[in-house]
Amino acid sequence: MLKVGLIVGSTRPNRFADIPVSQWDQDDDFDGATACDESRAQRIDLANTLAARLQERLESLERKLDSLSDEQAKRLAPELNRRLDQAKPNLDKTANFLAGMRASKCISSDDPHLKGN
Repeated sequence: MLKVGLIVGSTRPNRFADIPVSQWDQDDDFDGATACDESRAQRIDLANTLAARLQERLESLERKLDSLSDEQAKRLAPELNRRLDQAKPNLDKTANFLAGMRASKCISSDDPHLKGN
């Protein structure tokens, strides 16, 4: 039985478009295409869920910040802004991971594209 690998070209959107498959990173390997496809789908679902939760959290913090009175803003805005600053990079990382997973491929270990040029 041939091994099937989950390969990822990049976690940056559109960066992998010009990179040959032989230069992509192998993220994992499986005993068949079905197992690889299922793992890939699970990772995409997980990243989608995490991105939605992070986005919801950011929006909630922004709404709280916008609703503060002047007095409340003096007391609470620094903490809310700190939380926003912490959450935004996580959302960016999740979006990059998601882009990489969406562009990932399950490819057989004997695929000629892995040989390079």
